[in-house]
Amino acid sequence: MQGKPTVVIAILALCAAGIAVADDAPPPQGWSGKGELGVVEAKGNTNADTVNAKLGLADQVGPWKHTLTVNLLEAKTNNVTSANRKDAAWQTNYDFTKESFVYGNVSYIDDQFSGFAYQANATVGLGHKFIDSGATKLTMQLGAGFGQLQPETPITNPEGNVIGEVKGAKENAGVVQGEIKFEHAFTVTTKVLEDLKVTYADINTYIQNDLALQVKISTKLALSLAYGVRHNTNPTTGTRATDTLSTVNMVYSF
Repeated sequence: MQGKPTVVIAILALCAAGIAVADDAPPPQGWSGKGELGVVEAKGNTNADTVNAKLGLADQVGPWKHTLTVNLLEAKTNNVTSANRKDAAWQTNYDFTKESFVYGNVSYIDDQFSGFAYQANATVGLGHKFIDSGATKLTMQLGAGFGQLQPETPITNPEGNVIGEVKGAKENAGVVQGEIKFEHAFTVTTKVLEDLKVTYADINTYIQNDLALQVKISTKLALSLAYGVRHNTNPTTGTRATDTLSTVNMVYSF
């Protein structure tokens, strides 16, 4: 399914930045995190199984903040794999003012159906918290560094199912990476989250956009309705440039 990343929420947040008031409270110290899980199983004329899992961890120690995110998607239809994606990212921030920070980030993407065996990046840069109030948060960051990817061409059977891949030569390039994170709580139980990341390189530009609506069920549990887009500007022959994913997940915060 073709599509383009949605950035309306981030644009509206930028317009509101001039009237937002920063929160003077320091960030909570220590570890925190959340895990998400969505499972779909269908049996009968069509057998389909889908698992979508996410894990996010954060550790705040004084001006230092470390975050780890891991995402997993796997889907099978009639015992044939139709989606298989794993990605992870680690970032370390150092706050040199209450609103601004420097950071280092490493990320790795392994998506069987993207046209790449993997995409890996390491960047350093600057970030700024434009809004950091109790209800609304808007953070932007921009960095540069080094990236490596390995193209692969899928091998399909007569039914169109992917049965293997032919890997190409590894390619290296300098990258420029920007990210916008927005969060707004409409009520004490309902909030919207937007995360847009663009990794630019002359060999391929990767765009990732995740939009989610979370509704609290209890102090620890929430229901998340999400829509994600992954776009590569230079995919290999036989693969589509854009993938989209709609999910319903249970979220556990700790």
